[in-house]
Amino acid sequence: MILECLFCEATCIPSTDISERYKEIKNTNSLLGRPVIQEQINNIEALLPKQTQSDKTLQLNVAEPLLIGVESEDVVYSNTKSTKSQHEYLVPRESMLSEFSNFWEMIYDYKSYTVVMLDDEEQVYKRIATLVPERKMTQGQFAVEVLSSEKHDYVLKRTLKLTKNHAKPREICHLTFLDWPKESQKPSSLGYFKQFCDDVREVQRTNNRDDYVTVFSLDESRSGFFCAVDIIVRKMNEDALVDVYHTVKRIKRVSPSLFDTKKHYELCYEMANVCAAGSCDIYESVQ
Repeated sequence: MILECLFCEATCIPSTDISERYKEIKNTNSLLGRPVIQEQINNIEALLPKQTQSDKTLQLNVAEPLLIGVESEDVVYSNTKSTKSQHEYLVPRESMLSEFSNFWEMIYDYKSYTVVMLDDEEQVYKRIATLVPERKMTQGQFAVEVLSSEKHDYVLKRTLKLTKNHAKPREICHLTFLDWPKESQKPSSLGYFKQFCDDVREVQRTNNRDDYVTVFSLDESRSGFFCAVDIIVRKMNEDALVDVYHTVKRIKRVSPSLFDTKKHYELCYEMANVCAAGSCDIYESVQ
């Protein structure tokens, strides 16, 4: 806390002031002579546990997705069926993305009705082939059928029917962001990414859902970036405040690799700036 007070300045900013404050923290130096925004990045990296090589290679239970809290800062790893306790996002581990049954069992057990993918078009279709059939696929206890599919400039939207044995089917909305090139550090258009986030929240609102949003990408840090942007804009809408620093720190506590601080930290400020420029009331609140 002392390091934050001395070098990071106030991180909670009124959304109406985000443009001016973003310029200040980029162009104003701290007591150590570095830009304030760099001090914020340095503090996040210094104060959180480092990911070791053993962390990267350790085989974890494939039924343990990462749960990111919106209201709570608790870190939860769970292999039990969840009753939804103050959490909003499921981030499946890479091992789950190669197994059709494991992935859809997670979606079914955690009662997630919204699935978000964040990869370029070429990678999307490779990944969809393993998880989402062209028409219908049955494997083990689970059957997935594509009810509808529509593609626009930046999004591929599918409606899926998920069935487990003879239980009542569930309708899943599967949204894929198509405007993030494979090797790029950022989406081609921040405006399109903002609209994509709006689309996800609109699906939740229209279907009266307050369930887990399942977020995944071949680049894990993109998933963390989406969660960060969604949390930041949620706070802008509800409290008219922006706090990139503590939002990113919360996500990094879940897993250091879930958010690439150097690549995406400033991008979170840019996204907040884009949203504030359009409206101070970006989303309708989802209670």
